[in-house]
Amino acid sequence: NFPEGDRVLRAGHALLQRIRAYQDGSNEIRAAISQPTPENEEAAWRKIGPSVVLLRECFEHSQSLDRIIPDILDELCSQVNDYDLGKTDRNRGLARLLADLMQSAFAFDSLK
Repeated sequence: NFPEGDRVLRAGHALLQRIRAYQDGSNEIRAAISQPTPENEEAAWRKIGPSVVLLRECFEHSQSLDRIIPDILDELCSQVNDYDLGKTDRNRGLARLLADLMQSAFAFDSLK
C-alpha cells in the first residue's frame, strides 16, 4: 500500500487540470511594459502572481514524483522470489499505480 503514491497521483490530476486551464498574461505584461500605467502594472501583477504559484506547485509535484517513483520501483523489484510472484494483487496494484504516475508525468511534461 502506497498512500503517498495515491496522494501524488490525485494532486497530479488536479494540477494537470489547472495547467490545461492556464491563461498566460502576455497581453497584460506587454501592456505594462509598453504603457507603464498603474492600472496596466496592476493587471500584469494579477496575472503574474497566480502563474508563479502554479509554477511552484509544478516544481513541488515533480519533486514528489522524483521521490515516489523510485520507492515504488524498489518495492516492486526488491526481494522477488517465487513466493512474491504469487502476490499478484499486491504487485498488480503497485504496477498500476506506477503506470498511472508515469502517465501523469508524461501528460505533465507534454503540457509544460
